Amino acid sequence: MKISTKGIYALEAMIELASRNTACVSIRDIADARNCSVKYLEQIFKQLKKAQLLISIR
Repeated sequence: MKISTKGIYALEAMIELASRNTACVSIRDIADARNCSVKYLEQIFKQLKKAQLLISIR
């Protein structure tokens, strides 16, 4: 089974969220921790939010 690059980044972002003990984590913090683009993670997080896998707040 082959996982796309976007799928890998989504998994890494969800792992990073789960490993933090805080209720809120910014996309920028996750991007810095995983060495990926903020814009790319924003696209991924939109899809994760649409799939109801996470909740976003302002």
